[in-house]
Amino acid sequence: MAEIIKVLLVTDMETHISAINNVFATYEKPMRLVVVSSVEDALASINESNPDIMIVDVELSDGTSLDLMPGNEGKAVFPILVVNVPEDKQVALEAMKRGAFDYIVKSRDAYDQLPRTVERNLREWENIVKRKLAEAALAAEKERLAVTLRSTGDGVINTDAEGRVVSLNPVAQMLTGWTEEEAVGKPVEQVFHIVNAHTRERCENPINEVLQNSDRVSLTNDSVLISKDGKERILSNGGAPILDEAGHVVGVVLVFWDETNLKQMQDALITSEARYRNLFDSMENAVAIYSAIDDGEDFVFLDFNKAGESVDKVSKQELLGKSIQETFPRVKEFGLFEVFQRVWRTGEPERVPVAFYKDDRITGWRENYVYKLPTGELVAVYSDETEYMATKEALQQQVTFMETLLEAIPAPVFYKDVDHVYRGCNKAFAEIMGHPKEKIINHSVYDVAPKELADVYREKDEELFRNPGVQVYETSVESSDGVKKDVI
Repeated sequence: MAEIIKVLLVTDMETHISAINNVFATYEKPMRLVVVSSVEDALASINESNPDIMIVDVELSDGTSLDLMPGNEGKAVFPILVVNVPEDKQVALEAMKRGAFDYIVKSRDAYDQLPRTVERNLREWENIVKRKLAEAALAAEKERLAVTLRSTGDGVINTDAEGRVVSLNPVAQMLTGWTEEEAVGKPVEQVFHIVNAHTRERCENPINEVLQNSDRVSLTNDSVLISKDGKERILSNGGAPILDEAGHVVGVVLVFWDETNLKQMQDALITSEARYRNLFDSMENAVAIYSAIDDGEDFVFLDFNKAGESVDKVSKQELLGKSIQETFPRVKEFGLFEVFQRVWRTGEPERVPVAFYKDDRITGWRENYVYKLPTGELVAVYSDETEYMATKEALQQQVTFMETLLEAIPAPVFYKDVDHVYRGCNKAFAEIMGHPKEKIINHSVYDVAPKELADVYREKDEELFRNPGVQVYETSVESSDGVKKDVI
């Protein structure tokens, strides 16, 4: 309310104007009275002076008080007080129907009390305005809440203090299988039917727990909601009390969401991880997974399989999170670290040939294959070639010994394969044939002997292949210079 109350008086009766002026002029609180005598002037004054209240006579020279009621041109946004004669209340009552705030009957006593009537009407008007603003704000808030509940992806159930359903949003209706019309007024346990996923026993409804303890609660995802049509869904949910201004519980709001797909994905992930781990640890080759640090200046262990533990005589727990340079200090001299850096930067896999590794802890021959995962980690798949290399070296020593022994035999010695190709011979055989070894080894009998002799050799070879054992026969050999010799 303004400090000076602005009052617009609309009347064309001079005697009333004089009496009302005197009352307002002598009133204890400041009021400014603006007087007009017609509907037209009243409409103009409303726009110009913006009064706090209007007092209007029922009958005017160019109309009636009805012409100034809300809904007509110059709609008022303040209380309107109608002044009526005692003999005719009909127009005043009609004005009240159209929006007048109050009316008084013309009398000397009514005029004397008019300033107080103005104050009372303004107080009541202000209270009504505040209430309507509060109602409008509440309605807007309810609408925002309703829109939120309709659009949220979670199910929401509201109950009263007795645990009976008051409302369900669309998601709650879909998950429970109950329409709001069917559910309202029913016990929440009937609509929100949950059981333990493992025991299949009915779970304590969270709303009852909220009502008993006046506190928030939540359920684990071991809860299964059974809808009205029997469909089951894994849920997570929480409940909270609705309190009045005194802190008393007047209801409960339950929010829940479907985690069936999430649980299925989690189970699938667990299964996939188990399969990966089983495969990883069952691989014959050693496998190590690394993460690059310091922009590829070093690499730390992320995983290590059982074959790797066996090959390198170290447990996975001793390696995880540690640098390869710390755990395998000669890795740079071994040549593998440079490969790691190159593969990590280029993304191109590389095979590292068999090489010998040795530090104070382990020694051995290793063959590596290094590649980069799409997620950035490096993988090294490697095998222990120590036994193979030892076998290879032993065989090589044996071959060297046999070659030395063969060369020391003075008699000509050779050996062929089933295709009649010489695979080896000693120096004495090369001399009798008149050819260097390189002209004999890996060549056919037809390359080192005349055809007529080569045919004999071939026939005897075939006979020996058919009847393995010791073969003795007489024939001739012809050296490269044409000299023939008889041999057995």
